Amino acid sequence: MAAADNIVVARGALETETTFFREAGNRKKFFDKVNAARKSTYGELASMPHANMGLPASFANQFFRHDTGKDEVEAPTLESVDEEIAALEQQARREEGSPREAGGRGGARGRSGV
Repeated sequence: MAAADNIVVARGALETETTFFREAGNRKKFFDKVNAARKSTYGELASMPHANMGLPASFANQFFRHDTGKDEVEAPTLESVDEEIAALEQQARREEGSPREAGGRGGARGRSGV
């Protein structure tokens, strides 16, 4: 029981560290810097059609990805992975309990005469 309690405590600590890393830590700082550079670059590219004749008004849009309208797939969480594992284990138990088709019930071997 003590080992399980230690695992639960360690899991909670890891989830807290991960949340901090994503929302306030070095990852957040890095993404903020990248987004600032992206916005600055977009601003410079967007001003080019005003200074240079012949560039389309949508010139800056050609350099950046646009929302495709598709729903983004969420990153798996520990809970979702645990649920998926439990569902697969349950499916495996059901399949182990059911008779197998290749076990002499007229499967591919039975029909071929081999």
